[in-house]
Amino acid sequence: NNYFTAMDDGDFALALSLQDRFDREAKKKETVTRRHGDPKTIVDASWELVDPTPNIHQLFVDFDSMFFSGKLTNAGVEVKWSPKMTLCAGMCVYEGHGGLCSVRLSMPLLKLRPRKDLVETLLHEMIHAYLFVTARNTDHDGHGPQFLSHMNRINGLTGANITVSLACVCVYVVYLHHIALPCLFSRYTTPSIMR
Repeated sequence: NNYFTAMDDGDFALALSLQDRFDREAKKKETVTRRHGDPKTIVDASWELVDPTPNIHQLFVDFDSMFFSGKLTNAGVEVKWSPKMTLCAGMCVYEGHGGLCSVRLSMPLLKLRPRKDLVETLLHEMIHAYLFVTARNTDHDGHGPQFLSHMNRINGLTGANITVSLACVCVYVVYLHHIALPCLFSRYTTPSIMR
């Protein structure tokens, strides 16, 4: 009878140990998934409710890790909001012969757009930065085979719709229609101007 009790205790201890290890691995995986996100969900509509105004620096680091093997962060590429950029949603800037590279996102155009637009614009500009860092490709308008390859790879992994179309013009027209034009119009309809 004591033999079975000892075996039962040993089996129970082993089961507890295995369950503990399983729980730790599941928690670690959950933490990594929460931090980096499941690539299939980075443009999911549910993010609009969960995180409608994400931290662009954290997105940059996470996407760099997921899609560019950390090469952008290692090369010192920065990402920042540009409060005065209104003609284009995003831009990748290469500065000087030292190889400085900066991804800039239009605050006026992207802050009021859906999160998906921000994510796709950021990824578009990160592809340009990656091509600059790895191949010194400084063609700002370059959407050649290398760009398309990375664009299609990321779109396939994530369900995103990164494009090479004239998204800047479309966003700018929307910006003018919803923000700038009403302001200009109201300026000419104030009582002081009408007198």
